[in-house]
Amino acid sequence: MENLWWPGLNFRRPEMTYLLLESIHYQKKGLMLDTGHFLHTHPHILSDDPMEQMNQLFTHIFAIDKHQPFTALGVRELVERIQPEYVTLEYITESREQLAEYLSQGMAALKNEKIFVNPLTNWE
Repeated sequence: MENLWWPGLNFRRPEMTYLLLESIHYQKKGLMLDTGHFLHTHPHILSDDPMEQMNQLFTHIFAIDKHQPFTALGVRELVERIQPEYVTLEYITESREQLAEYLSQGMAALKNEKIFVNPLTNWE
């Protein structure tokens, strides 16, 4: 089960997460921490206009996790500290070439390798 930014699914209340997990009757269940979602679990104030709310939600949701590689120093140490059983590299790309570049960047960060980050494809 992956954490999301909605109340009850964001893993901010351990008792709710426990209740949710215990309600799933499947032997091979577990939790997956999406760090992008985890970093953006604070509430937002929305407009009263339904159309503006949809616009705000759309903009917010697609800005939460850009699905780009973490290239900052310390990625490997963070993963080692969390000690996950699996690491998923989840990217949204426009081409196979960009996917290959993102995968290369993500793996290099996990290995603490210095990499060149193309500012045209990996910008904020």
